Amino acid sequence: MRTKISVLIVFFALVFLLPSNSNAEWSGGISLSDDSGNSFSLDVGDYYGVSDRDVKKVKTRGMADDDMAVAFSLSGSANVNYDDVVSMRLSGSSWNDITLELGLNAGTFYEPVRTDGPPYGKAHGYYKNKPKGGWGSVKLSDSEIVDLVNTKFISEHYGLAASEVVKMRGGGKSFKDINESVKGKKDKGAREGGNGGGGKGKGGNGRGKR
Repeated sequence: MRTKISVLIVFFALVFLLPSNSNAEWSGGISLSDDSGNSFSLDVGDYYGVSDRDVKKVKTRGMADDDMAVAFSLSGSANVNYDDVVSMRLSGSSWNDITLELGLNAGTFYEPVRTDGPPYGKAHGYYKNKPKGGWGSVKLSDSEIVDLVNTKFISEHYGLAASEVVKMRGGGKSFKDINESVKGKKDKGAREGGNGGGGKGKGGNGRGKR
């Protein structure tokens, strides 16, 4: 009886004495992960080779989930520290201005996809009407850039046709919801098939400096 009481005392002591921060970890090896819907941003970080710890630091600075993929993508393409890209965005700069400031242009976001739906239907109109050498004059809105980058992330990370992501996005789903849906189906298929699940990481220049 005394042993049970002692165990309960230790348990409640841990509950009330551990930091309330949802990201806190303790030496017992248990991670106190938060339940604030961080899965999407962590999956984005996994794709671009950014650690969970660093992703959470970026979120703490106030970066929106949908913007995170753009920051990591531009970081890799321009070979600069993603903290610098995050700072530029949080200072109020548009993604188009940041892209140009980094010496890049709209061609950075181009991805040939056979679909007429948003975001590719409208954005690809810009590319089709200009030769590749003129893509520097193409001006994409923040929402168009966010759509293009996140569609590519989900498509490549889970091995899903970009056109399928476009359909879900066109149906009004957020990228966070699309990510959870696709991820859930992939994990379920992996369990039923007995194969290892998990998404694919970004190779080449997708990894930014830290």
